[in-house]
Amino acid sequence: MVGNWAKGTKYANLLRTSDVLPAQFEEFYHFTGDKVWLSIKDKMLSNLVELSKKHKTGLIPDMAWIKKDGSVTSVGKKSHFGKYNRYYYYNACRLPYNLSQSNDSKSRLVLRKMMKFFMSRENIAGGYTLSGQQLSNYQSASFGAPIFYAAKDSKEYNKLTQLEKYIFMQKLEVNNYYQSALVTLASEKFFKN
Repeated sequence: MVGNWAKGTKYANLLRTSDVLPAQFEEFYHFTGDKVWLSIKDKMLSNLVELSKKHKTGLIPDMAWIKKDGSVTSVGKKSHFGKYNRYYYYNACRLPYNLSQSNDSKSRLVLRKMMKFFMSRENIAGGYTLSGQQLSNYQSASFGAPIFYAAKDSKEYNKLTQLEKYIFMQKLEVNNYYQSALVTLASEKFFKN
């Protein structure tokens, strides 16, 4: 669920894809011993795999509906959550960071497909349709930092590491906590080596 507020409402079957945190769910399991965390991880990753298969790019929307039959689909054009939540936008942009922290085969499958798409880009724009069309003409560290984080440990993605390392050479924006937080999280890999 997207939050306790959604229980018993029509939003109970809404998936905010940035809530898929496989490494954290594994830690919760190790801490509590409760296998429900592994079940949550597996189901959420299965939803991402299904969403990833729907487009050649592997891009996943910010928000998706989990239908009664268990299938999953992007929210539509007339979403209550805004016109961009059916696209790879400011929620889904965290997925490369979230997925790269896990060695789960489903995490790796979804991440590889997305990273292949980003490898085909000249730069990383601030948002994409699920078919890969840019939603903006600007580069955004909110999108680039998670991709950098995911790319840093694999020589296969050296292009993305080089393309996005510029974000660590700029001052953090004090009026953009979201972007600054993502840059700070991704900086762990930049300064680690």
